Amino acid sequence: MFLPLTKAEVRQILLLLLKKTDKMLQRQGLSIQLTEAAIDLPGDEGYDPQFGARPMKRALQDLLIDELSKHVIASDFVAGDTVYVDAGDEELAFSKKPLEGAKPVGSLLADRQVSSPKSAPHTPQSSARSRRRGKGGKPGEREQQFKDLEKAVEDVQDGKKKE
Repeated sequence: MFLPLTKAEVRQILLLLLKKTDKMLQRQGLSIQLTEAAIDLPGDEGYDPQFGARPMKRALQDLLIDELSKHVIASDFVAGDTVYVDAGDEELAFSKKPLEGAKPVGSLLADRQVSSPKSAPHTPQSSARSRRRGKGGKPGEREQQFKDLEKAVEDVQDGKKKE
């Protein structure tokens, strides 16, 4: 039995997926900057504690990636451009014009990092005990687990690049 993801954890996953999107755009010679509202829209639309990050991933695909792809294919954005993204009513708006409060994905990730007190190293046994008790474990343990997951994702992505 797993604990459901919190809204903050799902948003962290969203930022990691945005980092992947940013890397794909960089290969095309583009960069992307998003406002907080642009982050909130797919995060809010895709948040479902019962299903974890899957609905959020679909919301990101529908709201950002698919629409941005259409703009790139139509040559609305070309190599060297910065794509600025803000939230409209129920969709994202894309622009070449700089937006107040828009930040690069890397900066958003750094801003959202959860600072947690140093905790004991993660051990599967202690996590299993915590899940059986129905608690989140020691303070800071969940944050450490998320950081471990983030590191593992980066390692996998680095491994793919080397292949």
